[in-house]
Parts: sequence; structure tokens; C-alpha cells
Amino acid sequence: METIRRYIVTHRLSVGDRIPTEHELARELDISRVSIREATKALSLVGVLKSKPKAGTVVGELDITRLSDLISFHFAVSSYTKQELVQARLIVEVGQLELAMVGLTEDRYQELIRLAKAVEAVSGDREKWLAADLTFHAALLELGANRPIRALAELLRNFFNLAVKQRGRSRNDVVNEHQMIVEALHQKNLPLAQGLMRQHLMRYLDPEEPAHQENNEPENIPRENA
Repeated sequence: METIRRYIVTHRLSVGDRIPTEHELARELDISRVSIREATKALSLVGVLKSKPKAGTVVGELDITRLSDLISFHFAVSSYTKQELVQARLIVEVGQLELAMVGLTEDRYQELIRLAKAVEAVSGDREKWLAADLTFHAALLELGANRPIRALAELLRNFFNLAVKQRGRSRNDVVNEHQMIVEALHQKNLPLAQGLMRQHLMRYLDPEEPAHQENNEPENIPRENA
């Protein structure tokens, strides 16, 4: 597999370009045809190669969904700490805010505010709330118009979801911080936006919330005999 990948890069092949036949590769790379066959099957599974009618085997386009499914399984059975998960999000999400600020048009600003408020609208349903929270962060990553970052973020989306699901947190805090980050970007205040995002993500390292918040009991309302 590594030899075939190296062949593709060395020969500067691009998506859609045909690679040599199994027989030709075996002869040129001095590898058995059986090994070539198994390697091409494995590379096809993750989308590196693709069978195309009348063209044979060609270089495939990255299939983020397929690759994400495979990596999500790896994440699910691995024992990453919350700190490691949050550190990964910090590197990607704080680092790309400069690009997001450049791409923030008035229409996209209004859309981000809508998405921030959508998190609040589903606060009573934990699964919908988690999905809305991730949708907001995905939209921020889209702003940068940087294809490698978008591909990486999509690949890691399920991975980031683990960091969210490992603890509960105040719904109000999330909504307010989302809107504050968007407003800071809208005002072209990058240091403030980055500081807010860092604070926002670091909350995932805080202790677990009290059970009454996890049960969606209204906040900031005095409770008798509390």
C-alpha cells in the first residue's frame, strides 16, 4: 500500500488519473500480483483508488464520510483523555478564526447568529442540543474557505463530538459564548474572538455539572430548600 501511494505521489498523479494495471505495477514495483491486488482493494476501501468503467483503476477523490466512519470507530475504542480531545479542538478551532473573520460577510454573520440561537431553541433535548452546538462550530470552520482545514474538521467532527458528550454544561453559557464569538469576529477583534473560543472550549475540562442542570431544570431560578 505504501509503495503504491508513493508511486502516485512520485508520478504526480491527480484525482481521476489512471494508474498502471495490476500486471504493470507488479513488474515495475517488483511486487507480486497478489500483493498488488490486496493493496489496491485496501486503498479502494478508503477511497485512495477507484475502479472506473473503461478506464480501469484511477486515483480516487477523498471520501470524507467513509474515512470519518473508519476513524470514528478508532476514536470510539480508544481511551483519549478529555484534555487531549479539548487540546485538539483548541488547535483547530482557535487557529482558524483569523480565516473565519476574513470570510465573515454580513449574510454569514446573520446565519451564525441564527445558528447560535438555534442551540438555545433545542436546549430541552440533549441530543438535538449537541447536534446544534456542533453545527455552529462546523459553520465557523466553513467560513475560512480553506479546503484542507474543512476536510480535517469534517474528518474530526465525530472525534470532537466525544469531547462534548463526555460532560454536561450550562446551555446558557454555550449560547452566550457562541454569540459573543460571532460578535467579536464581526467587530474584527481577533484577539477577543480567540480568547472567547479558548475559554469556550476549555469549559469542557471543568467538573461535571450538577444533576439538576443535566435534567434541564431552568437556571437562575431560586429553589426552595436548596
